[in-house]
Amino acid sequence: MNFTLLQLLTTSIVTIIGWYIAHRIAVKRDQTAKKRDLQIQYLIDAYRKLESVTARKALNDDERKTIIKNLESAIADIQLFGSSTQIKYAYEFTQELKTNMEPSLTPLLTALRSDLRSELNLSKPGMEIRHLRIPFNPPT
Repeated sequence: MNFTLLQLLTTSIVTIIGWYIAHRIAVKRDQTAKKRDLQIQYLIDAYRKLESVTARKALNDDERKTIIKNLESAIADIQLFGSSTQIKYAYEFTQELKTNMEPSLTPLLTALRSDLRSELNLSKPGMEIRHLRIPFNPPT
């Protein structure tokens, strides 16, 4: 009888430990997936903001304010969530902005696009980035 009780107790303890370990692994996996999803979402948003301000001429003060707000927000998000390469390009952009009022965002956008496509298991585009800009007020 003691042997059966010992077997039952051992089985119960092993089962409880197994459940605990499986739970901890699942929690860690869920946290990692949530972190990855959040990081990807912020970087996609930063890419969109940067792309929206690239090669665009502000027509009025409101548009200029929107461009500045988007640029500041995107750079902050990249500094928070970006890879070391992305952060380096963001830093270089901000340094160049101090001396040149039209610095290029192409290296940063290219790094973001490449890393995001890789993270999302998308193929490499094999082409450089092109910006489509249609004037708001076409000449009449």
